[in-house]
Amino acid sequence: ISILVFSMMHILPGLASGNGIKEMLYILQYGSLAFFMIRAFEETGSIWGAIGIHFLNNLVGFIAIMMMI
Repeated sequence: ISILVFSMMHILPGLASGNGIKEMLYILQYGSLAFFMIRAFEETGSIWGAIGIHFLNNLVGFIAIMMMI
C-alpha cells in the first residue's frame, strides 16, 4: 500500500496536467524507489534511512541535469 501511495503521489500532478498514459510508466520508477526506502526504514528502524535514499536519488538526478547544461 505504501508503494502504491508513494507512486501515485508522484504521478498524479503529471496526470492532472494532461500527460496521459505516459505518466503511468513512472509507477515502476517510483515503486522501486519506494520499495528501497521502505527496506531502509525497516533495516535502520528510523526514517532517516529512507530520507537518505530519497536524497541520493534526487542528488543523482540533479547532477545529471546539471551535466547536460
